[in-house]
Amino acid sequence: MGLGKLVRLTHLGEVARCAAGLSAQIAQAAARDIAAIDARKVDKADFDAVMQQLYRDIFSGEIPTALCSQAGDTLTTDSESELQAVRKIKKGSG
Repeated sequence: MGLGKLVRLTHLGEVARCAAGLSAQIAQAAARDIAAIDARKVDKADFDAVMQQLYRDIFSGEIPTALCSQAGDTLTTDSESELQAVRKIKKGSG
């Protein structure tokens, strides 16, 4: 076996060891991320209660909220005034 071929094989061996090490690190990081996500899970009932309160606060005027497009762009009038969420009023309620 020539010296050049031996050097290439040695280099390929080092690359393979590095790749295996990186793969193991990626797997460990993914496992940590999944564990962190699992730890942050919220009970659906708690989530629904928070969302209902937020909805009530926004539409009662307690929290001024600009209306946005699905892309997250603030909706404005022709005069560049931001459109705000407004309280819903039932018919016949004064």
